[in-house]
Amino acid sequence: MHIPLTPDTTIYVAVSANVTGGPRDLHKLAYDLRALYKVKKVLMYYIGATSEKPVPAPYAQYGLDYTQKIEDSEENILIIPEIYTHLFSDLRRIQKVIYWLSVDNYYLSAAYFRRHPLMGRVNKWIFERGSSYYLWFEQELKKIPYHLAQGYYVYDHLLKKGVPGVFYLINHIDPKALEQKVDIAMKKDIVAYTPKRGYAFTKKIIDASPDITFVPIINMNYEQMVHVLKEAKVFLDFGHHPGKDQMPRESAILGCCVITGRRGAAKFFEDIAIPEDCKFTEHDSDIPKIREKIKNFLHNYESETKKFDGYREKTRDERKVHLACLHEIFSFTPRA
Repeated sequence: MHIPLTPDTTIYVAVSANVTGGPRDLHKLAYDLRALYKVKKVLMYYIGATSEKPVPAPYAQYGLDYTQKIEDSEENILIIPEIYTHLFSDLRRIQKVIYWLSVDNYYLSAAYFRRHPLMGRVNKWIFERGSSYYLWFEQELKKIPYHLAQGYYVYDHLLKKGVPGVFYLINHIDPKALEQKVDIAMKKDIVAYTPKRGYAFTKKIIDASPDITFVPIINMNYEQMVHVLKEAKVFLDFGHHPGKDQMPRESAILGCCVITGRRGAAKFFEDIAIPEDCKFTEHDSDIPKIREKIKNFLHNYESETKKFDGYREKTRDERKVHLACLHEIFSFTPRA
């Protein structure tokens, strides 16, 4: 099974105008589809945009055209992230594709709550308790013919739910990170973390570690973030990992030893390919072991950082794998 394309196809990629990892992945997907296939057009459709030029500055580099109207035709394709499934409701003819950038955010998304406020609260309650029963999931999503999963956590979840038409489409980090030169001599005894990701547990580690220097990555542009990670020896990430996240990969590429929790995508080696003893449960009883791991990385950095070389190599290969996946997913039929 493939997603069919022809020279008359217009591919619409729906995306929020926010500057975050998900929209970046969608722009990269649109860019690659335009480069690979001679379809009629590849257009971005910005959700909630009010200005005539809604393209955020960081995405201008892709040179993609945009539209505020979708032509509902059998020839055309609409690709949306999982949090905007409500966009499909008024479209009858267009080929529908969900690009799953996460699992958790589907159930907890603001768009889902606005459309189904009562059941959204029920689903949130069920989801937080780890139940395998999600209301509406099967009956709604099985109507969508094509699903792209950006990581193994997502892929595994969709298969277990019996969703048809699931393709594995690995994402990849920003090429700018891969171009960075890391000088081990510039590394300092600091631990970087993002307060927006699992801060409640991370703060417990910080409070228990007055002998360790922690540097938060917050209110920084990309260059400032890269500067911190190039100096840090360790990156902590106890976020909930709703999908295959960028930050652990970028921090490893920039020379950090990586420590994560085990929630969401973090529990899968396919998504975060770090040594198993670098993943911890978020229990207070694990804090002494996490402190010990951090101090070992700081004191023995030059030898310990080599344990992440496999993860770095896998990350460097992801764009090549991503393009190979696209060739497996889409089938282009030229004019006779």
